[in-house]
Amino acid sequence: MIVLLAALMLVVVLYQIVGRYLPVPLAPWTEELARFLLVWIVAFTSGPAYQKAAYVGVDLLESLLPHTGRKVLKLINHLIAAIFITVFTIVGYSLALRTRNQISPALGVNMGFMHLALPLTGVNMLFFLFVDALACLKSLITGEDIVTSTPDDHLIPLYSEEELIRDIITTQKSVQP
Repeated sequence: MIVLLAALMLVVVLYQIVGRYLPVPLAPWTEELARFLLVWIVAFTSGPAYQKAAYVGVDLLESLLPHTGRKVLKLINHLIAAIFITVFTIVGYSLALRTRNQISPALGVNMGFMHLALPLTGVNMLFFLFVDALACLKSLITGEDIVTSTPDDHLIPLYSEEELIRDIITTQKSVQP
């Protein structure tokens, strides 16, 4: 679905570019369609991006904390993000309801439908946030490592510094003859 939306957006934007330089009649709806497609692409990809920690973040404080402190900080971050995303979802739904009778100027599409991308984005992100928060809470209770997914799709266990040093020493001893 996302690939289809992105391919359609590429075609529409290329048509806009070609229309500027060639004597081809430029359709007035292309800019609006490209904008709407981008909004829906973000709506569908926001949750997986949150899951993979692909959003910009500052980890200075996290790197200074011990292993358990990192887990607690991650839970606090999830709580703050959940509050913000919940407000975003409610306001987005309210906007979709208020604009359900408006029609977009170029495409003639119901703007309420277009604004439904906002609560969908919020629900999508909240789902992945709660899945990650539950894994973090379970890890905090059981003492197991959290396995997080990165934007590169590598699974990286969060080690404490002591565990990391122990693993490095063990690896070096096994390599030496």
